[in-house]
Amino acid sequence: MKRMMAIALFALAGFIAAGSAAARGQQPHYQTIEYQGFQQRGSCNVNGVVYPVAMDYTVWGHDAYNNWFTIGTVTWMYSNVWSFQGNNGTQLQVRCW
Repeated sequence: MKRMMAIALFALAGFIAAGSAAARGQQPHYQTIEYQGFQQRGSCNVNGVVYPVAMDYTVWGHDAYNNWFTIGTVTWMYSNVWSFQGNNGTQLQVRCW
């Protein structure tokens, strides 16, 4: 009788552990940071301010009301030096990571 109860307890513990492990394994794991509508690829230092760069190489900033908007785009030049083209016509060499 004790043996049957021990086997039943081990079986029940196995089912509970397997069920909770499967539930934990299905949770999403993100490698990028997602802001309001865009995923961050990296960051660039433009005039001393670090801005997030989206997957399509657009540089995003936010206004005083925390609304996100694009301030320009970047293109790779060499190493970690990128060329920044601002929406207002600004062209700079910036460092990105």
